[in-house]
Amino acid sequence: MSSSANTPGEASPEDFYDPAPLEGNLLYQGEILSNVPIFSMPKPNPWQLLRTRSGKRVHDALEHGSLGGLVKVVDANLSTEQWYADGLGDYAMAVLDNRPALMLSQTCDVQNKDFLQVAPIFPAGNGGYIERLEKGDLLSAFWIKRHHPEISEESYADLELIQAVHKSYLKRINREQHFRLSPQRVRLLQSAITRYFGRPNSFDSRSDIVPRTGTYLCVACFYMDAKISAVPLEESKSFPDCKTCSGTQWVLKGK
Repeated sequence: MSSSANTPGEASPEDFYDPAPLEGNLLYQGEILSNVPIFSMPKPNPWQLLRTRSGKRVHDALEHGSLGGLVKVVDANLSTEQWYADGLGDYAMAVLDNRPALMLSQTCDVQNKDFLQVAPIFPAGNGGYIERLEKGDLLSAFWIKRHHPEISEESYADLELIQAVHKSYLKRINREQHFRLSPQRVRLLQSAITRYFGRPNSFDSRSDIVPRTGTYLCVACFYMDAKISAVPLEESKSFPDCKTCSGTQWVLKGK
């Protein structure tokens, strides 16, 4: 089931956010959430394991409601301690931050699953990225338009830092029950997610060249309009935009 199958309302293409969200008690793909716990791995530093003073794993020290006591920090690469291999994992140093996040899971999964995929939202700054964000030129970033007071400046959702969060940790930004991208913008989000993860399976007219001579099919025409738009292309040439729908994604037709 796609998220558009139960997307509430419709909005004109120029609307970035849903002006009148329906069913405010439900979460949807494209929802912008408040204070989501985002877990960041330490880089470029190696993992720092947490062990009790006696050398036991923190997991064991916390059993039966114990507070665990003092811990020591050891380098996972340079110390004699090894990662536990019993399937229970280990405790290690990392950064846990609360920040806005964009809901990426499809709407039917949002309603039915316990763990949901979100992308943390960061300010875009003034480094010349805003124009590229607006055009969709950054594969790993999705533009989040400024909207006071919820989003105080031009921002982006970082697709590199996607992670699963249990729905009990998700909090809405309270704007008429929820704050959400417009249906048109959600479709662009779906395209961005597909483009980011589907790069090995499709070619982009904005960045790729034809890998070999053959017939190529427009992805958007097929999935959005159930049409076949085919063009013959020669190796090393640039991919065009689709003349039927202005789409930018192409797949090589099989023999």
